[in-house]
Amino acid sequence: MQFYEDEEKYASFDWQIFTRLLRYAKPFWKYLFLAFMLLLFITVLDLLPPYVSKIIIDQHLVLNNREYNGKKIITFKGEYYLVDPSKVHGGYEVLEKDGNIILKNLNGDTVILKEKLDSNILKKIRNNDKNKIVIFSLALVGILIVSFFLNYSQVFLLNLAGQKIIHNIRVELFSHILKLDLKFFESNPVGRLVTRVNNDTQNLNEMYTSVIVSVVKDVFTFVGICVAMFLLDRRLALISYATIPFIVISVVLFRIFQRKIYRVVRTRLARINAYISERISGIRIIQLFMQQKRTKKEFDEINKSYYNALIKRVIVFGLFRPLIDLIYFLGLSFLIWYGGRGIIRGQMEFGILYAFTSYLGMLFGPIRDFSEKFDIMQSAMASAEKIFKILDTKPSVKNKPKIYSFKPQGELRFENVWFAYNDEEWVLKDISFEVKKGEKVAIVGPTGAGKTSIIKLLTRFYDPQKGKILIDNVNIQDIPLEELRRHIGVVSQDVFLFSGTVKENIKLNENIPDEVIYEAARRAWVADFIKRLPRGFEEPVMERGAILSAGQRQLIALARVMVFDPKIVVLDEATANIDSETENLILKAMERIMEGRTTIVIAHRLSTIKNADKIIVIINGKVVEIGTHEELLMKNGVYKELYTIQFQLT
Repeated sequence: MQFYEDEEKYASFDWQIFTRLLRYAKPFWKYLFLAFMLLLFITVLDLLPPYVSKIIIDQHLVLNNREYNGKKIITFKGEYYLVDPSKVHGGYEVLEKDGNIILKNLNGDTVILKEKLDSNILKKIRNNDKNKIVIFSLALVGILIVSFFLNYSQVFLLNLAGQKIIHNIRVELFSHILKLDLKFFESNPVGRLVTRVNNDTQNLNEMYTSVIVSVVKDVFTFVGICVAMFLLDRRLALISYATIPFIVISVVLFRIFQRKIYRVVRTRLARINAYISERISGIRIIQLFMQQKRTKKEFDEINKSYYNALIKRVIVFGLFRPLIDLIYFLGLSFLIWYGGRGIIRGQMEFGILYAFTSYLGMLFGPIRDFSEKFDIMQSAMASAEKIFKILDTKPSVKNKPKIYSFKPQGELRFENVWFAYNDEEWVLKDISFEVKKGEKVAIVGPTGAGKTSIIKLLTRFYDPQKGKILIDNVNIQDIPLEELRRHIGVVSQDVFLFSGTVKENIKLNENIPDEVIYEAARRAWVADFIKRLPRGFEEPVMERGAILSAGQRQLIALARVMVFDPKIVVLDEATANIDSETENLILKAMERIMEGRTTIVIAHRLSTIKNADKIIVIINGKVVEIGTHEELLMKNGVYKELYTIQFQLT
């Protein structure tokens, strides 16, 4: 049996879901607010180095176009000349003609450069430049150091808040899952639920700690760079802005294709998780019936489907980044071409062009990472939808608030109970019977008759569509689930043991004293077996009790019920598939557990329920006979037929 999810089930970015996610951040708004404030300062610091570099280059590295005593310094072939600034306004060209160095401006006017910069003055200017360069270099180092500590503080605060948020979401999700009824778990495989609690919550963590802050920082950076470019040089700014429309088009196209592919990838990953979880849980059956090849083939098909989806995703990713790089280099090339012409003509300083190339690189940095951020956001939104779907799932079994402590005597009654798992495919049809306090009642019938469904209704894993079930004349739907299940102990054929110790599996509740546990183990005839274990009651138990026999697990389950001392006990095929020696111990333990308690026994082996006070025979969801063993044999009905068949087989 395989479980699949609809590939078109989840929508793209949803503000309603995003707003709901932000509510989880509300308790930690102080952390986030401080992180965003730090982010603002970090963005400002990130914008400073190119501008400081521009100052160093134009004012302390390059002498050309610098001013000294009201005159412009013009450089030509390693020589430095002084000229009136009015002669070079708007741009110029320097050339050598007839042994003279001639400066020609854009108006066509020419002037011969004769006044050279004195070598002593040049040395003085250069010494001053060296000192200023040291100061500005130290300033850059200071900016980097401050930025480092601010970045560390911001990342720490953000991840601290993110981990707290995800911790709360994970606890809320797991707590809600624990409250859901059996119907939910029968329609959702374990692998899928594990993915929700672990993987999907981690996806949300990446959104809180990476995407949201990165987007805010990218916006701050984008606006800051645009303003800085505009203030430095409007012409170069407009050239840089020309790349933005191409970026927007690329991002929109990527978003369309990536969204479709991502949904497929996530759905097929969930299929793999569910398949692996189910097959590993059933590994004994797979190996016993030699189904390794078929299972491997099925997994290969699911895995190949996931692989193909990933390849499509790689293709889209592979196209996006080179396309953004192409736009960047085209913009950079045009910027260098235009700025280089301006520098050659004396219309622009080299430091400005350097600053613009740096800012353009900073502008495209976040855009290159957009694919990764969008992937994280899509992952988070898909995960959020699935998580919220579980959180919005309401148990079909309504629980009453605990107002008083319910202390039943053990009287039980079914009145005209009808039940179906799906629509009106009735599993139980007009079931009515009564069990008095302290009675031992057996329910028998062929497989699929509805015996186990009766137990599920009694313990309120499901509620009947019609009729009612009463304990001491109180409708069980009016009893809080905690109170109801506290007084009903169930020992099933398939005993589930948790990883831990033997003692932990018996008590389940840390508040139960050890003396009660030891006494329950003694009464359940399991104490001797436990004492023979290397560590006794502290012996580790593997997942599902894999290293214990079926009989040993059964005895531990009986001790578990005795610890809780319920008024009503249900024994569901408790002696099935057990060796004779262990069966004798289990029967002795069952006799003790039934003393003074109302007991319901579900059994296929009719020889084990001869002494029952009442036997209820169910066929196809209907009660067909009720009576003692002798009474039913005398009726020559269904029970005698079942008993005769088993007797002949025996």
